[in-house]
Amino acid sequence: MSFFGGGVGRAGVRVTGLNEIIASITAMVSESPSTRIRILREVSEVFRRDAVDNAHVITGKTKKSIRVESVTDKQAVISAGFGMPFEEKREGMKLGTPHKTFTQAAKFTAPKIPPIIKKHYDDLLRRHKTR
Repeated sequence: MSFFGGGVGRAGVRVTGLNEIIASITAMVSESPSTRIRILREVSEVFRRDAVDNAHVITGKTKKSIRVESVTDKQAVISAGFGMPFEEKREGMKLGTPHKTFTQAAKFTAPKIPPIIKKHYDDLLRRHKTR
């Protein structure tokens, strides 16, 4: 933006860069789905690691079955097969680890989500910064 004099008693403002701003906004909008996928991948991996770290082990089958099944720009699916449906219904702890492994992982992961979102959107804004 610049100011200019237009003669006696006149002044004006020249706005430049509008096309660059529109192009930047358009690029950010088009990258938004892939940014959401990166966010959900990172969050789901934090969740999965916590669930694996805190699953109590008898045979190890439940722990080995915890995995990120799918990630889209709308959701991430983390699953566990062997034994997990029963573990989520049980109260208390066994051998120092909670039975409700996914419930505990959700509590652990929840406060980590806002900084992950901020990091990825800050990166998006930085890549499309105009002058």
